[in-house]
Amino acid sequence: MQIKKGFSLFEILLSIAIIVVILFVVINLFSNYNKKQVLDNSVEKVSSLLKEARSLTISSKDDNSYGVHFEQDVVVLFKGTTYISDDPNNKINQIDKKAFISEINLNGGGDNVIFQRLTGKTDYYGTVKISLTSDVLNFKTVSIYQTGVVEKN
Repeated sequence: MQIKKGFSLFEILLSIAIIVVILFVVINLFSNYNKKQVLDNSVEKVSSLLKEARSLTISSKDDNSYGVHFEQDVVVLFKGTTYISDDPNNKINQIDKKAFISEINLNGGGDNVIFQRLTGKTDYYGTVKISLTSDVLNFKTVSIYQTGVVEKN
């Protein structure tokens, strides 16, 4: 009786199939994690800029109010009660290219949130929705309350 050594073609194909399935699952999990990170980082950037504008306003830095202007791919912290696009004092923050501001719903319409000196309140409260460019149904919302408090959802 002769003993055969080695693997059969079936065993090799089965091993390759298992490896492919494992790789597919790992790549899919990594991709979903990466999308979540992009969305979380973009929401954090918007939220932080709003909080910074409110803080600067409450402290009356330079005896001014501060606000935040929203565009689809940019969020701008500005000084004063009116947004001027070419003001050199503007603090411009680019949102990740894989995300965008898909919806701005502020009281009174518009795309600016301006905080009131000393109190930090705003008349431009509402929500800003940030979505993934590859999946617009995958989004997070930043809420700005009338008190000026900012919350990430």
